[in-house]
Amino acid sequence: MDFDEAWSSSIERQFAGLRVRVIGRGALLKNKRAAGRPKDVADVVALEEQGD
Repeated sequence: MDFDEAWSSSIERQFAGLRVRVIGRGALLKNKRAAGRPKDVADVVALEEQGD
């Protein structure tokens, strides 16, 4: 995933009094699947169990 794709699916959140942009859920899942590391695979399973 390139920066433009990640940016277009990012969302704005409040954190410690600041407005920040974070990667969207779909992009996060896509990146974790692509990484394929055991901890990323576990994260994907956990995130999918949580649903939307």
